[in-house]
Amino acid sequence: MKILSILIILVYLPFNSYSQTVIVDKEIQIGQSANSSQAGAIRFNGTDFEGYDGVEWHSFTKSNFASSSIWGQPILCSLENDKLVAANPNSSDYFGYSVSVSGNSAVIGTYLDDDAGADAGCAYVFEKADGVWTEIAKLTASDAVSNHWFGFSAAISNDVIVVGAYRDNGDQGAAYVFEKPMSGWVNMTETGKLTASDGVGSDKFGTTVSISNDQIVIGSSEDDDNGANSGSVYVFEKPVSGWISMTETAKLISSDGNGSDLFGYSVSISDNSIVIGAHLNDQIGGDAGAAYIFEKPVGGWVNGTEDAKLTASDGSASDWFGYSVAISGDDIIVGAYGDNGQTGSAYVFQKPSGGWITTSVSTKLESENGSGIDRLGYSVAISDGIAVVGVPYSDNPNTDQGSAIVFQKIDGTWNHSLGTLILKSSDGVTDDRSGWSVSISGNTVFSGAFSSTGFDFGAVYVYTRK
Repeated sequence: MKILSILIILVYLPFNSYSQTVIVDKEIQIGQSANSSQAGAIRFNGTDFEGYDGVEWHSFTKSNFASSSIWGQPILCSLENDKLVAANPNSSDYFGYSVSVSGNSAVIGTYLDDDAGADAGCAYVFEKADGVWTEIAKLTASDAVSNHWFGFSAAISNDVIVVGAYRDNGDQGAAYVFEKPMSGWVNMTETGKLTASDGVGSDKFGTTVSISNDQIVIGSSEDDDNGANSGSVYVFEKPVSGWISMTETAKLISSDGNGSDLFGYSVSISDNSIVIGAHLNDQIGGDAGAAYIFEKPVGGWVNGTEDAKLTASDGSASDWFGYSVAISGDDIIVGAYGDNGQTGSAYVFQKPSGGWITTSVSTKLESENGSGIDRLGYSVAISDGIAVVGVPYSDNPNTDQGSAIVFQKIDGTWNHSLGTLILKSSDGVTDDRSGWSVSISGNTVFSGAFSSTGFDFGAVYVYTRK
């Protein structure tokens, strides 16, 4: 073991201060037995140099440690900047089962909340002011009943929130729209209720929801148009007078749909493009999965089938490709948590210059240390060249504590297929399942851990880069 006096320009960048470079001018112990609890420490393990991020040691060379310039070095860890819980939590509420953030506002679904009846559900609105996230309002359905499951899905865009309750009316399902009052968010019931014009029991309309500007898409994953539980998706456009109780503008199905595809179990909209997951589609193997792209026609949304279909180039049976989907501009990410024995993966597709086409060409995203039943890709989010992938069953370090991984697009290419940063919780314990739900907006990531805080109260961890 040698003691070397060296000047190291250390490019370790914590999640919340990526713009700075730390200069270390001191003696650093290098050798197999080197140890430290100080983030930024370096050691030699006998075969490779490693850096310590405050949680774990990571290889410099295996992960190209010193190459990233924005979200931290691959693959470092970051602990949360904030932890959100309900002001009046109860056991088994599942706070954080669904999350969505838009600028300085967020909605958090809590579908087993009991205030309006056993498992009726609710959603909480949080706003950020002076750097602090605070619970502002609690949203409920005006027609709430027991086992409504309001909050199973939730999404926000600017001042509009949509919340799914797929168990409404005998599992026919519904979604509820909330518009922010002029005076600000308050405890309230919906502005309007959205339903399917042809809905029947067990369609599960509201399994998933997404919103972009004045357009809302809602998955009805067990609709039967293409066979039992084939699935469909409904598009709603805001009326000139504002959101009201209404039925759909258009209904979308897949051209090759079959029974049990669960088309619409995941949906995402960005401007005039929609991506829809069908994770039990069998085209390339039993339950291998697929995703479908729909683009808004010049004349507006109408009933129709897809413009393109996405599959995994290495897809195989039970991958569940399409269990989660997200779109941002010309980038689409599709989760496949069943891949590789449920270690999981995700795939990023970039829109060709000529427009979306049926393809399997993508960049595959995986975990550097993935193993067992991590289920990477259980949830996904993407925004402006940054992707976040939930890994709710990862053992980091406790069994099924969960985490999320950040991936980054650099110079127009998704070239960090093993990730840039792992997002962990500082107080995580066994079975928290952090990363069950994820959302990103600008510099902020939300990661839901519905089983956190003991007895399934639930929590949401917030990560911010500055």
